[in-house]
Amino acid sequence: MKFFRRVRHTLILDDKKIKYLKYALGEIILVVIGILIALQINNWNESRKDNQKKKEYVKMLINDLNKDIININKCIVSDSLKNIGLKKILIAFNTNKTFETTPKELYTITSETASLITHDATYKAMTSDNVMELFDNFNIKATISSYYSRVEYIKRFEKWYSDISLGPLMEKMYEFGVGNNLANTTINSEDKYQMSFEALANHKNELKGYFTEAQIMTKSDLLYYREVLLQLENLKEDLSKEID
Repeated sequence: MKFFRRVRHTLILDDKKIKYLKYALGEIILVVIGILIALQINNWNESRKDNQKKKEYVKMLINDLNKDIININKCIVSDSLKNIGLKKILIAFNTNKTFETTPKELYTITSETASLITHDATYKAMTSDNVMELFDNFNIKATISSYYSRVEYIKRFEKWYSDISLGPLMEKMYEFGVGNNLANTTINSEDKYQMSFEALANHKNELKGYFTEAQIMTKSDLLYYREVLLQLENLKEDLSKEID
């Protein structure tokens, strides 16, 4: 800095105004360039920090999604078994045959509902920490938000399914005498149980209607699970590219 002041002072004393102006302009340009370089370095550092931050969150999010995939597959298995059981019961209804089952299977078919458990802690943290804005790929942001909105809808559907279909179905089964013999039986028992529909002539159509509705709802549930599972697999693949 002393050198610059000495040069400036010499030019002024020598009355070389044009040279001084050129020198002053050059000095200003150098200062501006220095500031721009400093800003660029700062922006690069901030961008690097943001990118690292995004990668850390993406890794945690993928971990959450892997857990969700396991749970969704469990729901698919559960509802698939329920659907097979309901189909067997409806065949028995239509042929007036005895349906052989076990307390455990009957409970699975008529009472147990798949319960989707998802992990959204990372997603909520990403939203509150503005990490979602760091994605350049708009489709990824949209898919992440769509996935978590969709699973919340499925959870509401599960509750609705349980309240309006399976609950009334069990009430009617006991009202009409089906399953009364199971009252003192352990649910997990594998003992064979004969479920006869011949004695239900007066209630057959009504009870069949409940089982049919339960099967329709179960198929809808399965469809939702399979669709969201496909969405989840594609999302996980896209997110993996963000950390490569």
